[in-house]
Amino acid sequence: MTRVSKETMAEIMFERFDAPAVTIESAGVLALYAQGVWTGVVVDCGNRTKITPVYEGTVIPHATMQSCFGGVDIDSSLTSWLVERHGATYNSAASGQDMQRFKEQHGLVGAEPGAAGPDAASLAVKYRMGSGTHVQLDRERLLCGERPFAASLPNGCKGLPQAVNWCISKCESVLRKELFGSIVLCGGTTCLSGFAERMQRDTAALVENRAALGGGDRAYSSAAPPTVKVLAPANRKYTPWIGGASLAQMDAFEERLVTAEEYDERGKDAFA
Repeated sequence: MTRVSKETMAEIMFERFDAPAVTIESAGVLALYAQGVWTGVVVDCGNRTKITPVYEGTVIPHATMQSCFGGVDIDSSLTSWLVERHGATYNSAASGQDMQRFKEQHGLVGAEPGAAGPDAASLAVKYRMGSGTHVQLDRERLLCGERPFAASLPNGCKGLPQAVNWCISKCESVLRKELFGSIVLCGGTTCLSGFAERMQRDTAALVENRAALGGGDRAYSSAAPPTVKVLAPANRKYTPWIGGASLAQMDAFEERLVTAEEYDERGKDAFA
């Protein structure tokens, strides 16, 4: 979150809602708190995507990555495939909601990119649209799950595993093994069936390849390459909210608060 965003949020909370005290935390940090850990990389893929490396509860800002790609793009692709197959035109807002539900209920992530996977007949499902119309979709279940692993992301990355690898590579070398060992998924798009397993496999493969190539980076030593561990909480669609509740129960929570009196005295600088 940028400083301007924090200042705007603080202004609204204090001046419009008369809040007695406020603290503003990164969603990535809160997602880690929900797991009871302080260091890791949070892959937040909901409507949009953000990858946040965190060390001891502090975001590593120069290693974060944000992208406009996310669930809304998958929903849009599903709508396009639906129109292509059935030759119908759907209201964009209504079809977006329909496709979001379809994605969350029936979306699949294949084991490997480009793999043939099950045949169309075994994938076929009938889905009831909000209008009451029933449509049949099959290969689209896998196509929508492949999007996060093939999307063009910032810094020349293709897919989330490459993006995670890039973010960790921008952190201090002494931190990388620990970060690879705690990759936390959150956001609705990560709830697709098979998502966590594919993330684990592809990220580990990238690390193994880099370790095999060497290059003098001790964090990627071929003798002892980093162990990749992807954590996929069952409630990951709401993990930052759960982390916020956990933070509020910590003994140190009050120390993080900026009171209305401090805000009156220092203004927006209280959140610098």
